[in-house]
Amino acid sequence: MRKLVLVVLLMAISTVAFGQSESKTKAGGATEQQISKLMDEGREAALKGDATWLEKHVADNYTSISPAGLQTKTEVIDMRKSGQLKYDSIEVRDRNVRVLGDTAIARVRATVKGTRAGQDISGDYLVTAVWQRQGGAWKQVSWQSTKLMEGQPSR
Repeated sequence: MRKLVLVVLLMAISTVAFGQSESKTKAGGATEQQISKLMDEGREAALKGDATWLEKHVADNYTSISPAGLQTKTEVIDMRKSGQLKYDSIEVRDRNVRVLGDTAIARVRATVKGTRAGQDISGDYLVTAVWQRQGGAWKQVSWQSTKLMEGQPSR
């Protein structure tokens, strides 16, 4: 019985979410472009080692989950300022932005060349960034990146 209730609940949630995604995609074209632009600016700031983009566009309750573990906004900014995290290149090969009301979810595939604390972190990554409209501005509230094993498909 509990399984049946869970299945029905999940179906209802996905139907509502799909409906929101469909209706917002048509009206959300400008928002999708805005999120893509913000992500491009964030990429450029990362390549320059500039932490001001993070300070401006990352929410105070931000969390990052990456091969480095769980990090807060302050920890990510400190890593950028200290130079512990350095990028030589970030090549975005695929990006998809979905808008769901005041939330946007971006999925990105990128090839990265760089180091963290002197260790090579180069490779292909899948990233999910969650954005939320706060006080009229889009703020990144969550970041999750997964390094793909060599030859691993990224669908």
